[in-house]
Formats: sequence, C-alpha cells, structure tokens
Amino acid sequence: MGAILFVWVLGVFVIVGIVCWYLAQFVIRDSLAYDEEFVWGRKVRHLIDEEKKH
Repeated sequence: MGAILFVWVLGVFVIVGIVCWYLAQFVIRDSLAYDEEFVWGRKVRHLIDEEKKH
C-alpha cells in the first residue's frame, strides 16, 4: 500500500513540475511589446520605427 501511494505522489509531483517548467518558459519568453502588438492591437513596432527615423 505504501509503495502505491509513493508512486502516485511521485507522479503528481512530476506532472506539477512539468507544468511549472513550461509556465516559467512561457513567462520568460513573453514580452510586453508582443502583448501590446498582438493582444491589445497596438502597433508598437511601427511607432518605434517612426521615432527612430526622426
């Protein structure tokens, strides 16, 4: 009985660890500029390019 419980607990920790790792990778690669351009519909890169020309 104890071995089965250990395997289940270990499995749950592995699944939670994998989910946390993928979430951390997503947060690291996410950026505010991407969110503003593609999620909120703002053209941030276009505005930045215009400012650099002046």
